Amino acid sequence: MKSIKNILASTLLIALTSFGILFLLQNGDRVRVNLFHFSTPEKPLWMFVLGAFFVGVIVSILFCLIHLLKQSAVIRKLKKEHKVLQDELHQLRNQPLEDLPEDQTVEVATLVEDED
Repeated sequence: MKSIKNILASTLLIALTSFGILFLLQNGDRVRVNLFHFSTPEKPLWMFVLGAFFVGVIVSILFCLIHLLKQSAVIRKLKKEHKVLQDELHQLRNQPLEDLPEDQTVEVATLVEDED
């Protein structure tokens, strides 16, 4: 089973590499990009396409990193809240029933959701 996965992965890698080389060979036309008042020297089209691809990859990684950091902060906050609630529960479980007066009402804790 593992060898089949390796063969499929190798085949996919060879196909993608072949597609990339074919792409480079077919997009060798020299173009100039004019962006607002900025103009680039004439370069092969594939350079601009690959450049745009890599810029997109970097921007995607940055967005994912920001999302990951936000989620880590939420997880830390929830773990802290969970610890406080666990400590409170442990304290209430260890309290003897004789210490509670009969007329004391027990409050029920409710979880309030954050509005982000």
